[in-house]
Amino acid sequence: MRCPFCKHGDTQVLDSRPVGGGDQVRRRRQCLNPNCEQKRFTTYERAKLKLPDVVKKGQSVPQAFDTEKLTWSIEMASRNRPVSSDAIEEMVQNVCDRARSYPSRSISSRTIGLWAIDELRERDQIACILYASVFEEITTIEQWRQLLEREANALPESARRKQLDLLSREETPDDLPPP
Repeated sequence: MRCPFCKHGDTQVLDSRPVGGGDQVRRRRQCLNPNCEQKRFTTYERAKLKLPDVVKKGQSVPQAFDTEKLTWSIEMASRNRPVSSDAIEEMVQNVCDRARSYPSRSISSRTIGLWAIDELRERDQIACILYASVFEEITTIEQWRQLLEREANALPESARRKQLDLLSREETPDDLPPP
C-alpha cells in the first residue's frame, strides 16, 4: 500500500484487528520511507460484494444499487425519532444483506422498500409509517387510515403488549389535561 503522505510505495502492517462486528479489518501501517514525516497511518479493509441492480417502477433499464440513497431515505424517516445512527447503519446493512442473497441479478425497488419498512417496523413504528407514507405515495386521508391500520396489525407481539401497558396505565391527576 502506498503511503498517503509521501506516496512511497512500501509500507509495513504493524497491527491488524477486526472491527465493525467482524465486517472490517483495521490495519495500523508504517511507511518505510526514512524521510517520511508522518510515518504511521490507519487503513480499513472491507469486502466489496456486488449488489443486484435495481429496477425502478416504470423503468425497464436497471440501475446500480445505491446504498447512500437507501441510507438517506431511512435517515429522513427516522429524523427527530429515537433511532440511533448505529441502528440506521444496521438497517441498511440488513437490507443490503438480503439483496446480496437475492436469487436474481436484478431486484425491484419495491422489494427493497418493503425490506426497509420491515427493518423500521422493528425499531420505530412512527419512522416506519413515515417511510411507508412516502414509499406508497399516500395522498388521501383514507390511504393514511389504511396504512395506520395495516401497521398497527403488523406490530410484533412485544410492541403490542408495550402499547397495551401504556393504555391500561391508570391516569393520575398529574396526567390529566388542564381544564
